[in-house]
Amino acid sequence: MTAGGQWQQGQPQDWGQQPYGPPPYGQPPYGQPPYGYGQPGYGQPGYGQPGPVSGWGPQPPVWGPGPRRPGLATASAVLGVVTGTLTLIGGLVFLVAGLTGDGDLATWLLALGVPLGVVLLVGGIGLFSGRQHPLVLWTAVAAAVLLVVALVGGAVQLHDDEDAVDALLGFTVFALPLPVVTAALSAQRVVRDWASR
Repeated sequence: MTAGGQWQQGQPQDWGQQPYGPPPYGQPPYGQPPYGYGQPGYGQPGYGQPGPVSGWGPQPPVWGPGPRRPGLATASAVLGVVTGTLTLIGGLVFLVAGLTGDGDLATWLLALGVPLGVVLLVGGIGLFSGRQHPLVLWTAVAAAVLLVVALVGGAVQLHDDEDAVDALLGFTVFALPLPVVTAALSAQRVVRDWASR
């Protein structure tokens, strides 16, 4: 307080209260702790201290211990099951056709899809857990070769019947990609390495 009884601005009063108005630059407001480096503010942790658990921070691993199954191995196993199932069903259809007396060479060859389908189905199921990899690979290759041999044998035997040859060609073109893709996926190095771990 000056000699005239006036308070000077910025000077504390006698009983320890701050004057009215904003605090000086760099000073915290009245009643709040001072800010500084390494001090937490607004509920946030300081430098080097763990923060609250949230969905945005590092998460614990989802998978348990042990090697993970690669995506190519999963795809190969799924295709093994699908190709084995369809090969088995197709083989049964051709087997019934051959037993009813309507079978030719191509029909009997395609009836061999019954054992191939069973083996491929078992191999595809086993590949989910890293087993039976060779069954998937070589049975898919055998199924693809069987389709081509049936096409050639049927075309030689039925060369006079263009409609039958065209139907056999259409079936082969429709059915061949599935075992070829299955064999190609199961032949990948990452699938072989994972199955032989």
